[in-house]
Amino acid sequence: MTDKGKPEAGLSDAAMVAAVSELLASGGGFSAGVDKHYAQELVGRIVDVMGEAGKVKTAKLIVKMSNPPEDLLRQLVLASNEAAQVIISTKVVTDAVLMEAASRSPELREIIARRPQLSEPVVNRLLFHEEPQIEAIVLPRPEAPISTSRAKRLISRVQNGDSLGAMLANRFDLSPRLALRLFWRVDADSRQAILRKFKSDPCFAAEIFVRLLKSAEPGGKSAGLVSMAKLVSTVANADRGPASQSVASSDLTEFRTKATTSSVMKVAEQANISIELSKRIAADFDGDAFAILVRAVGVNEKSAAKLFALKSPKPAGRDELDPSNKERLRSVYESLPVARAVGILSYWEIDLAEQARTAMDQQLEEDINSLKNRVAEEFSEAGDASAPEVEDEAAPAEEPVGEAPGKKRFGLF
Repeated sequence: MTDKGKPEAGLSDAAMVAAVSELLASGGGFSAGVDKHYAQELVGRIVDVMGEAGKVKTAKLIVKMSNPPEDLLRQLVLASNEAAQVIISTKVVTDAVLMEAASRSPELREIIARRPQLSEPVVNRLLFHEEPQIEAIVLPRPEAPISTSRAKRLISRVQNGDSLGAMLANRFDLSPRLALRLFWRVDADSRQAILRKFKSDPCFAAEIFVRLLKSAEPGGKSAGLVSMAKLVSTVANADRGPASQSVASSDLTEFRTKATTSSVMKVAEQANISIELSKRIAADFDGDAFAILVRAVGVNEKSAAKLFALKSPKPAGRDELDPSNKERLRSVYESLPVARAVGILSYWEIDLAEQARTAMDQQLEEDINSLKNRVAEEFSEAGDASAPEVEDEAAPAEEPVGEAPGKKRFGLF
């Protein structure tokens, strides 16, 4: 109530929208320096007290401007989901506003996810929260780019047969190496989608690696690269008849049916792959990786058909393979030239090495952080223990009796 006993006057949304329009148009479109900032502050104060309908009308007003104030865009997007829908669908909103809004609520993230244009930073912010409903909107859109780091995180969450793996397998912006990392985590249909897109052919590098191998010296520190060179150089002799088969069929049979340590090591040595990769292929119950290996080591079609009919040990929790699985493996085998199969094996080797380096870096960081925490705790404990003994805070600490100057007193120090 006013001091005259009358109710205070309320401003209508229509009047406030009109005032905002005039303020935005004042000063030649905010060209007058200080007036521009002052007008923006006044507009912000008006928008603060508007109702929902007023905010929506203001949103429709400012999206028609060629260069609307970013602060006003942000204010409206964060204040009203309806106003946000108006603004986010247009080109005037900046990535900075979109990223801030994406951090605020699932509702705003969904509005942004449906926006016609999405930049990589905005997509990364949307996917940061790992919400299936947002992933289901963004990931099927090929025009919505995802960064390499975000792709790695997504792949690490994939479970065999889930929708996340299928959406990623159908994207075209995954690097070949990351797509082949995903291969191990998805079902047969998604694996086929990945293999159809794989076009890398190491033939161009075969002769280079042949020459590189000629320079190899015993006792060097590049054993892993030597194995890679041997693997890639096999492409130079690919498709030259039975003599090109590098792994004995009997060893491949044992590898598929028993996968003993001995058979895993034999296949690794003969195929010029690491024991780690050999183990992974042996553990792939569905057999797609085995079909790729069989193709890469030069097994002919007749022998390959016999290998694909073999039964692999069934892991706990898995159903028996369908009888048609051998035909599916044969299809994988026939769809890949030898060179491309070798390319897949080499990509897997490269990715295993990369993951090992990443794991070592993470472990080192964890160890350093653990050491820092221990040091901090020891200093804290030492400080707490000595506190009651301090009688005069102004007096310098005395050297303990019988302790040599400079002696390290705590833990690691």
